[in-house]
Amino acid sequence: MAEISVFRIHTERFKKDKFGAIGEYLGLKGDVVATEEALFMQEKQRALVYAMPGSRFAGLLFFTDQSQGMATPVKSVPSSEEVETWTKSFQTFSTGAQ
Repeated sequence: MAEISVFRIHTERFKKDKFGAIGEYLGLKGDVVATEEALFMQEKQRALVYAMPGSRFAGLLFFTDQSQGMATPVKSVPSSEEVETWTKSFQTFSTGAQ
């Protein structure tokens, strides 16, 4: 009979001071809010969240910063013909239709 490996992940329960230290390292200023399911820090444009064990996203550490963007400014808007051509090629690719 084939052997099936089962891996168990034991999510760490963060302490408020450790979570606060991560927030400080990321430059967040604010108080740590703790619930049974999560730890949370926020500012006007940034937030840090950790999902505690037993919650839906247990172990997920999420940081968002709306003051920093990854996109470049748009120099010119594509024409409607270019957009239509791209859309049709994408639909053909995604559906396999001709």
